[in-house]
Amino acid sequence: MKKICYKSIFTLCILALLSCSNDDGDKKSNDDLKLDINFVKSSTGSNLSNLQVGDTITFEYKITSSLTSGKDYIINPKINNPNKHQIIGEDYEIVKNNESLASITTKDKEGTFQYLIKKPGNFDNYFSVSTKNSTNETVTSNEYNIFFNAVKIVAYSYTIQLQNGTTTRSSTNKFFNKIFIDTGNKENDNYLVDLDYSVKFLHLENKFTKFQKNKSFDFHAPQQYKGTKLPSVTPTTITSITFSIPLNNSNSTIIEYKNIPVQFMDRQQSWGENGKNNF
Repeated sequence: MKKICYKSIFTLCILALLSCSNDDGDKKSNDDLKLDINFVKSSTGSNLSNLQVGDTITFEYKITSSLTSGKDYIINPKINNPNKHQIIGEDYEIVKNNESLASITTKDKEGTFQYLIKKPGNFDNYFSVSTKNSTNETVTSNEYNIFFNAVKIVAYSYTIQLQNGTTTRSSTNKFFNKIFIDTGNKENDNYLVDLDYSVKFLHLENKFTKFQKNKSFDFHAPQQYKGTKLPSVTPTTITSITFSIPLNNSNSTIIEYKNIPVQFMDRQQSWGENGKNNF
């Protein structure tokens, strides 16, 4: 199988480049029809290492064909393993000319399409292109692989009342600042796991070791306060969450997520059981 894959700079396959390998399929198809796909940009300015749910990626495609021009080319996503986020409409959407599509039909050998990320996880997607040859037979290229990771980051704050107030005493409360980073729920969705990281907000930076998936954490120590006046550290935005990937030469590579909004969820006692379960 000839394939384009994003080669990682470490075993989690973080940064990616497009490359090729051979397939055992139809040799004539491989000789007559080829497809290249390249990352152009994301809607938020992210690169392939720090994509998030909701980002729209622009991919550029180029079709090389020795077949007669003027034919329609159909670029199709493939499902080889549904556990690798390959389900269109569920894991992602393909958009071209502001229309959500199951496949792309075009006469143009070069162009772009958009890819909307709907779920977090380790994305391992395959595409092929097909067309008609001079005898009107369908000719299909070998499959091409696009690989990247995406996360969903939820930052939130809330209070818990520890002691009710009275006519002579103010209530006692505690204020929490938390983050949940969802890396996906499939077997291979282990992006960022065990990496050291830091969180910057306001004038502060807090550092942490060995990120764990599927767990929320306090990005600032809980603060106790009296009455209705909130404590001093109540950020509305996280400036950055930075993960460090150690390299062999004692340097490191950085993955950074910027400008994460912090949603204030009010007092936990007002959430109800359903609200508590959601967090």
